[in-house]
Amino acid sequence: MASRTGVQYRGYDYEFVEEVPEELVCSAICTKVLRDPHLTDCCGQHFCNSCLQRWFKRQGKQVCPHCRMERFSRILDKPVKRRIDQLKMHCTNHKAGCEWVGELSSVQTHLNSDSGCGYVEVDCTNRCTECCSNCGSRHTSNLLKVRRKDLARHLEQECPKRRYKCKHCKKEDTYETITTTHYSECPNYPLDCPNECETTEIKRAEMDQHRSKCPLEPVECPFREAGCQVKVVRKEFESHMANSQQQHLLTLMGAFRLAKADLETMKVEKGDLEAN
Repeated sequence: MASRTGVQYRGYDYEFVEEVPEELVCSAICTKVLRDPHLTDCCGQHFCNSCLQRWFKRQGKQVCPHCRMERFSRILDKPVKRRIDQLKMHCTNHKAGCEWVGELSSVQTHLNSDSGCGYVEVDCTNRCTECCSNCGSRHTSNLLKVRRKDLARHLEQECPKRRYKCKHCKKEDTYETITTTHYSECPNYPLDCPNECETTEIKRAEMDQHRSKCPLEPVECPFREAGCQVKVVRKEFESHMANSQQQHLLTLMGAFRLAKADLETMKVEKGDLEAN
């Protein structure tokens, strides 16, 4: 167990290959395999140095945890430390699948080296983040953790910050930028016709050109200003013009009468203004 300052408290709580001899276990305090073993001169017992320090603090004085004698001396037992360092143990990620077995003195190298334990969780080297469990946002401090053995695959196939080329226009950026912001504006991004015609995968930059010819694009009748309110799709335009000739003529005549009446009204109003 580590404190906030990084100091290791208590002994080693590892999974050892063989049963650990009793003399290598912290007496009366944490009962774990000794970490930084110190030998007392009062009763000849071994304790983790950090366990002793915490014991003294709780007691308010320096008293032996085993025999309760005060004013005793203690020293680092180097021969015992060497024996502990040579104990064979399983990787701390043994239950996750790591098959490493080695001496206790080598476990930190195994866990922390780039070529070491593949089951250690490490930060993504692109510093990508994972969604916050509380708000769903991606905070810069919430770095994604991946197992070391999976890091290469993550960087190549999964990381949202991996380099990625738009398959439509070949622009390069991060995967998350290309697949979100860029895809919404990429000129070559394929779109379906909004009129649901048979043409599909139209480049965004060519959509206006397509719609200018699309048979299902709604078009206005050229007699709209005269009063025809019919809207048809392009493929029905010619039929509408052919079948509505009489109606269009009547519409034009009606518009002409209205225009003529307006003109007469304007003449009368002009005459009244001049008379006054």
